[in-house]
Amino acid sequence: MSNELKRAVLHFLSYVDIEGPDDCWEWVGSKAQNGYGLYSGKPHGVERSMSAHRRSYELFIGPIPEDMYVLHQCDNRGCVNPAHLVEGTQARNMREAMERRRVFTRLPNETVLAIYNDPRDNIAEIARAYDVTYSHAWNIRNRRKRIHVTKKRRLAKHMT
Repeated sequence: MSNELKRAVLHFLSYVDIEGPDDCWEWVGSKAQNGYGLYSGKPHGVERSMSAHRRSYELFIGPIPEDMYVLHQCDNRGCVNPAHLVEGTQARNMREAMERRRVFTRLPNETVLAIYNDPRDNIAEIARAYDVTYSHAWNIRNRRKRIHVTKKRRLAKHMT
């Protein structure tokens, strides 16, 4: 292992909580709202950010082919244990998500309208109240998602 690779591994591991070799290695650095770890560093000599689990795969297993994803076998988005990561396609990821019930059904229109019309200003409170992610609630409130539902509601408001 080259000195450069050793430094990269040590830097990466400084953001990881390792309980044991078979346990999830929890990323304790920055995380995206969806729960995936965010790694910032100089992979391949270029300053950039990337998913922490993808960086883990590169450091401990090897290069990721351009058309492939890095999938979690453990379903823990914060895990960077290379033993829990496998290469796979988007189709495989979606199939496994359905099988493991990680994919949620679309919110009913009534719930979308309730989120949109909720009088509270605190998006985090609204998200907790409707059991959705912060970003999902924010997107509905700011008409970035499900616009067709909120548009009908706005038209109905103006017609009465």
